[in-house]
Amino acid sequence: MPTGIDWLDQMPVLNATDFLAIVDTFPQVRLVLFGHIHQAFAHHRLAQPGQPTVAFYGCPSTCLQVTPAIATPHCHLPGFRLLSLLADGSHRTQVQRVHSVPIPP
Repeated sequence: MPTGIDWLDQMPVLNATDFLAIVDTFPQVRLVLFGHIHQAFAHHRLAQPGQPTVAFYGCPSTCLQVTPAIATPHCHLPGFRLLSLLADGSHRTQVQRVHSVPIPP
């Protein structure tokens, strides 16, 4: 999934087309999570007409963040993504920011 950050998008998953073909084959796939990409990322993709969309979520870094508009670290706080899987097959997600990090003496 392109993130909009040039230097990050230059390191794609080598078999991304194969991976998406597998995801598209199974309508029960509703959610794809991947590791930190230095920003909170969310994209919804319609695999096939009549099927639910597949949500793709990237996690923010626990360190520096970047944005597509300014591809250098900036002042967004470190964070992580919480995910709740619900009984009806849906999900909820939210990004939590870490407002202070203790620095050992």
